[in-house]
Amino acid sequence: MWEGLLPIGSIVKLKNLEMLVMIMGVWQTKISDETAVYDYAGVTYPHGYINRDLTLGFDREDIEDVLYIGYMDYQQQFFMERIEPILDGLKAGEITQEEATEMAQNAADEIQAIIDGKDIEDSAEFIDDIGDEFDDDDEGEPDEDSGDESFDDTKEDE
Repeated sequence: MWEGLLPIGSIVKLKNLEMLVMIMGVWQTKISDETAVYDYAGVTYPHGYINRDLTLGFDREDIEDVLYIGYMDYQQQFFMERIEPILDGLKAGEITQEEATEMAQNAADEIQAIIDGKDIEDSAEFIDDIGDEFDDDDEGEPDEDSGDESFDDTKEDE
């Protein structure tokens, strides 16, 4: 089974729900109770978002099965690697909501700096660190874990 937080777009089967759920967000708080923190926000699949009353909050341990893993590039992985320990610390009571929010904002700023090319050295170092997971050595073959069935343009026409 998948380790860590799943990316948005992932489709899961929850333990106590017959319908499938698509993950539409991570680190979610309940509107009526900001102390209730969930790993994910999801919507029923295939319906998608209808209104906020039909949005589900759930945790990793509520997942019975992962049916599809959403798209994940280096930006998403970078984000998840920083958010997961913050979320875990918040849920364990090791950090406050305010501290977690500040840490998450710092992570978001760091990601944006890399996207904007302002932090080229960190970006290159990060891409090197995860390059094995997103390199092209499969030459157009779908990634077994991603559900990617992209067109293989490396084969010659017959």
